[in-house]
Amino acid sequence: MSAIHILNKVLGPENTFTLKDRILNAALFSSIVVSLLALLADSFQGLGGKAYLYDSFMALTNGTIYYFGRQKSNSRRLVYLYLLVSLTPILFVWFYFGGLSGATLLFFIAIVVIAAIITKGLIRFAIITALIGIISLLFFIETNNPETVNYFADQSSLITDKFISAIYLAIMLSLLMLLIMHSYRKEQLKVESLNHTKDKFLSIIAHDLKSPLSALSQLGQVLAENHNKIPPAKRKKLIDSITKTSTNTYNLVENLLQWARSESGMLVIKPEKLDINDLIHFNLKILEDNIQNKSISIHSQIETNLYAWADYHMIHTVFRNLLSNAVKFTPEHGEITVQASKNAQNSKINISISDTGIGIAQENIAKLFDIDNDFTRKGTNDESGTGLGLKLCKEFISKNLGTICVESEVLKGSTFSVTLPAQS
Repeated sequence: MSAIHILNKVLGPENTFTLKDRILNAALFSSIVVSLLALLADSFQGLGGKAYLYDSFMALTNGTIYYFGRQKSNSRRLVYLYLLVSLTPILFVWFYFGGLSGATLLFFIAIVVIAAIITKGLIRFAIITALIGIISLLFFIETNNPETVNYFADQSSLITDKFISAIYLAIMLSLLMLLIMHSYRKEQLKVESLNHTKDKFLSIIAHDLKSPLSALSQLGQVLAENHNKIPPAKRKKLIDSITKTSTNTYNLVENLLQWARSESGMLVIKPEKLDINDLIHFNLKILEDNIQNKSISIHSQIETNLYAWADYHMIHTVFRNLLSNAVKFTPEHGEITVQASKNAQNSKINISISDTGIGIAQENIAKLFDIDNDFTRKGTNDESGTGLGLKLCKEFISKNLGTICVESEVLKGSTFSVTLPAQS
């Protein structure tokens, strides 16, 4: 069992609790442990009922706050309640257990550290100022009226009290350091991932976007300068090339923008009722010219009244990429079959897009959805691509609580299968 797993068990899962929540839980957990240790130490030293009562009160109070903290109750109120309760050990320990020569200063340091971390702005300044004011007042009282304080009768009791307080401080600071270091490592990995994404983004723009734009510019220049001299058949061929290149470029730009928004966290998932039939046929309509140019037969086997619960724009992007790829890698006079049905047992919509295209080698299937892999191929009519589309498909399907997988055989075709939550 790793340290992070133990932290999640004790302080709350990091995907549910904020760092501030977990720091508060760390302080409360440390207080509970030390209160129980203090009970044992007091029994060994034979201290009176006041010590037992105080230790029991602190264990019960911190345990109650810790319980509500783990239930994700109002964290702001819990912070203030914890800081208020934490004043009790400062005052109690100062009065009954050795004044400032006892464990009071250790408790003071621990509370100031927690207050500095889990509060902010003027509230932080006010709380720390108040704590410094309280400890200063205690210092003034003790130096001018030392008889106010009950000092330890022997050195052994003083050492035991400081030892228990030091354990509290050690446990709390250790948990805090583990939390902070783990949070720092997560941020480092996030920054590295963002840098990698940025480099990938710039690489695609520099290479895959530059080439088609350059081709469009050259084709447009040829038409502009020689449109009166070019035979009709050749002119149509040039126009077809411009249309194909501009369509591919548009799809690339659309994928790049969606990917950039997703990686930057700007893409908000807004699930809604989706008509699968309408969505698939809308995308087939967009690809109609490409389908006709290759004389591809489309077979649609989609149940009527089939509705998914997912984000429209994300799933539209998924179907656009999957159908576009099916057309791209299917040769002339090939076939594409789209099937969709509802699985009543698990309330999922099953969609499959099959083609009779060139297929994918088994060793390359794993590369299709790997963002760090640059695997890409030309289509049957030499259509270019970046491989970004399928990576987007996997990410968007996952965000919508679905799955995507592929089965393929070289020279026989591929089947991409998608599941999405059904609209209830």
